[in-house]
Amino acid sequence: MTDGVEQGRPNADGHPAEVRSATVVGAAGAVGTLFGQQLSASGVHVTGIDLRPSPENPADPLPWGSFLMVDVTAPVSEDLRAVLGTTDLLIVALPEAVGFAALDHIVPQLPAGALLTDVFAVKAPMAKWLQTARSDLEVLS
Repeated sequence: MTDGVEQGRPNADGHPAEVRSATVVGAAGAVGTLFGQQLSASGVHVTGIDLRPSPENPADPLPWGSFLMVDVTAPVSEDLRAVLGTTDLLIVALPEAVGFAALDHIVPQLPAGALLTDVFAVKAPMAKWLQTARSDLEVLS
């Protein structure tokens, strides 16, 4: 960590790049909220994505970041494309069935070199999915 910002993928000259923006898919859930809060507290701009705001605080869906209410298993909207196209870190904090339904829609929108991570409990299906995924992404699963 440097200046409170997590280090991420290397930039063009091979030095670690700072994670300045993160997208948390499943942000209204407990795990997504935990990641969003921690990243935001570290100085990272966080966009949370979910079908609906957190039931605990529907008036202020994500006090720790911006919120985009969208179905990530549907074709990608322009708003979602804009968010994903500038994210350094994508965290998929969804149940596996929903997460895998979303990956084919959202991963193509990421910039080269972005870091993709998930919270899936079983890693074999993700390892299989990664065999056909983009090779220009960093993955931590």
